[in-house]
Amino acid sequence: MRLHGHRYSEAWEQSAAPGYSREPFESGSESPFVTSAVVAPKSFSLLGCTACLIVASIFNNVMGETIQSGEAAWRAGIQHELQFWDEYIRTQGGKWSEEYKRRMDPDTPLQPRPAALLPDGERAKILDVGAGPLTYLGKVHDGKHIDLTAVDPLAEEYDKIIEKYQISPPVRTQNVAAEDLRKHFEPDTFDLVFARNCIDHAYSPEHAVLQMIEIARKGCYVLMEHRQNEAEHEQYQGLHQWNFSMTPSGDFMIGSKTGQVNMSEKYQDIATMKCEVVSVAPGNDWMVTRIFKK
Repeated sequence: MRLHGHRYSEAWEQSAAPGYSREPFESGSESPFVTSAVVAPKSFSLLGCTACLIVASIFNNVMGETIQSGEAAWRAGIQHELQFWDEYIRTQGGKWSEEYKRRMDPDTPLQPRPAALLPDGERAKILDVGAGPLTYLGKVHDGKHIDLTAVDPLAEEYDKIIEKYQISPPVRTQNVAAEDLRKHFEPDTFDLVFARNCIDHAYSPEHAVLQMIEIARKGCYVLMEHRQNEAEHEQYQGLHQWNFSMTPSGDFMIGSKTGQVNMSEKYQDIATMKCEVVSVAPGNDWMVTRIFKK
């Protein structure tokens, strides 16, 4: 059984895990961030000629269909995720009962990797993207006040499961998709934006990553933890349509059946993106991506 979203912790990594994506392109505005799912590339909008407007229109129509197709595939795969969480909460974690207790404990310490990226200060605002019904992140850290917000596009469905079993999570997940973060949060809001095992299940991971960068504060981090090439491993079934990987030099790559993009190169003007592989156990590796917002 795979835990969807970034639903599992270091304790769960002996087992396998699954989450949710729209193709972003640069707009003609001064902002390097994408705030709408489908826009003409900057080179088209700056030329300002009739022919280019026609090309841009065709481009947007084609990409709109691609986005709708990606979102439809994502929606088709969510039932398995809901079934998993229903069983997980019904059994209070089942074979992961200790992990369930940690998720439900408001005094669980923040994990070392995200904690290491927090800026100095007495308070820290953290966003957990694709959090599921029970955020993976700890809630306290060395006397620092942690203001933790959790979001997931399935939050309304998770609320039904929570009500069904009458539990009270220490942090209630809000209904927000990673691709829609800027509709709900202002730029430069969070000291750390975190996502675990979920963005490669999005219907547009590139757009989701840009949204996360935009709402992180300048000089702060986006931290992502995923398995490499998950779509290939899962044979492009269900939510698994995107591969996250890294180059030998640590550049962050997003790929699918139709191609790939080097995120580190494409968005080097707004952020530094570097990856490393962390081995939790033999044959159980995670790709950790640290994105520093310039």
